[in-house]
Amino acid sequence: MFIASFRVYPVRGTLAICALVVSALFMLRVVQRTFYGQKNERFAHLKDVSFGLGIPRMILVGVIVLFGLFPALMVDLVQTASIPLIQGLPR
Repeated sequence: MFIASFRVYPVRGTLAICALVVSALFMLRVVQRTFYGQKNERFAHLKDVSFGLGIPRMILVGVIVLFGLFPALMVDLVQTASIPLIQGLPR
């Protein structure tokens, strides 16, 4: 996608690639500081999430795993909504 956008729109393609690189650097920095950085003693007194508050996370993980193992479920749903929309667009 980036190669095609770079060929058609060189300036926009370059900006998109630069934005992707900057975003990746920020995300790597966040992951490094969150999981591999020094423990902040200001937050040492906080407890882990209780089971009741963890249930929505478990549901979310279950749905992500479900659609990861069976992507046709989501593809069928998206096609049902998007094909009539695309066919109704002016040409």
